[in-house]
Amino acid sequence: MDRLERHLLEVSDPKHRRYGKHLSVAEVHELMKPANDTFTLVHEWLADNDIHPSRLNYSPAKDWINMKLPVSTVERMLDAEYFVFKHEHGHQVVRAPKWSLPIHLHNHVDVIQPTTSFMKHHSSISTSFSGTSKDKRRNVYPANFPQPSTSHAGKIMQACGGSAVTSLCLRTLYGTADYMPSSMSGNLIGMANYGGEASNISDINLYMRQYRPDAYETLRRGSYIKFESVNGGENLQRQRSKQDLSLKKGQTGDLVAQTILGITSLKPLTVYSTAGISPWYQPDQAHPYNLNEPFLKWALYVIAQPLPPSVIVTAYSDDEQTVPINYARRVCGDFMALGARGVSMIFSSGDNGVGQSSYCSSNDGNQSPEFVPMFPASCPWVTTVGATKCFFPESVAGDGNSGLASGGGFSKYFIQPQFQKAAIAAYLQRLGNEHEGMFNPEGRGYPDISAQGMGIASIWNGQELIEDGTAAAAATAGAIFALVNDARLRNGLGVLGFLNPLLYTGLGNSFNDVIKGSTTGCGGRGFSASVGWDPASGWGTPNFPKICYVVTNSSVCGYVP
Repeated sequence: MDRLERHLLEVSDPKHRRYGKHLSVAEVHELMKPANDTFTLVHEWLADNDIHPSRLNYSPAKDWINMKLPVSTVERMLDAEYFVFKHEHGHQVVRAPKWSLPIHLHNHVDVIQPTTSFMKHHSSISTSFSGTSKDKRRNVYPANFPQPSTSHAGKIMQACGGSAVTSLCLRTLYGTADYMPSSMSGNLIGMANYGGEASNISDINLYMRQYRPDAYETLRRGSYIKFESVNGGENLQRQRSKQDLSLKKGQTGDLVAQTILGITSLKPLTVYSTAGISPWYQPDQAHPYNLNEPFLKWALYVIAQPLPPSVIVTAYSDDEQTVPINYARRVCGDFMALGARGVSMIFSSGDNGVGQSSYCSSNDGNQSPEFVPMFPASCPWVTTVGATKCFFPESVAGDGNSGLASGGGFSKYFIQPQFQKAAIAAYLQRLGNEHEGMFNPEGRGYPDISAQGMGIASIWNGQELIEDGTAAAAATAGAIFALVNDARLRNGLGVLGFLNPLLYTGLGNSFNDVIKGSTTGCGGRGFSASVGWDPASGWGTPNFPKICYVVTNSSVCGYVP
């Protein structure tokens, strides 16, 4: 993994001679596969327990082994005793209170599951809040408008002066409205659904007809959504049941897909649907039951694909401390592998600010008061997006009515990557002693950037909604970088891939700095926005023409310095 990290940083550093020379799937698998002595020792251990090679299923890089075994065999292998545990509501799991591994394997095996985790799979933790129906639309933004001082401000006021943030508003605000992507560039964008979430074609069609009729007329001539099932995930296009409606199933899947297509009009949008129960987890006060996502199943699937989308948006997150650190590091390593393949991994920063009030404490048995970072937002190898609101100027998103508080903070699991250290040091100097002891000042800071995440127009179950959440912000940012990739491909350049080194070493000035608002949570104010990078808004919101000019050195996106 150390060698893979070195490759990733070299191909992602705009100052390095290898910049943009992303690895093939075979090269990534070669870096990820275990060492020969690991193979030998693990397989000898399995053979000693009478496990025939025919019972083993490997991941593409052979760094994970899956197998079905009798409980008696597993008990002998792990020197454990398994029991059937039954929850009062009927959910049953087979688990061991304790287990062990031969000492000579400790440096060769990172994770074994299931062992001591008591999983109870609930609905997904998606980063969007319940929508407000069109009959109860709130007049979100007009009160925030000053008299426009420039023609561009006047265009924004005209496009964004309604009761919701529409596709036209986002495209005008961030400068993509006049850019027409090429249908021949081969550029692709994707999104990931978990926990039974789905993106409904009927709702997407209604949205595109209403908010992007120009693009819809072009897109509808061919299939513009490609569904891929991961681990048996379903493409649910049936009429929603009463239970689906009560759970608001598909609301996030629709919001993300509609926001992406409303900005890019690129086709096809690849929609991954990943099934499977959650991985092991460590409960904390806010999450006594397991809501964590099977990110690993999805990552292993996409790493093996010969041509994954160049941008993939994920609108899900877990409390970092509920994810065992070895598991989190392995999953983060798989995201690193995707970055090395040339995929820009875009994640939402979470909707609970620095932590849910009354639940801001460690889960290490001491219940120490502290902010609660989110994962995978805290993984250094993904680009994490926070939410903003208002326009003149934009501010960190927070709404006491819906409960949204844009997430941000510092990881407890992952240290700061080198490219981020200068930006964090500058912020911490401005912060001084505020919040001392509540966060890890040496941890990876997030978000990296932000975008609008309040009052976003969407259609779900045929009904027009207004939604809040960093899911919409991540979708917007992902869509904009997909258009940047389109411009690069049209200029004979490659896709950007892992974005963060570029963001922190030369692209930050191409963002609209957000200096108002803070990440609320834990019963008070969290981290405040400030000049430059901060853990409330990152570098700010994207200015597409400027970003495009910097990375293409051309005026193809309409910007001339």
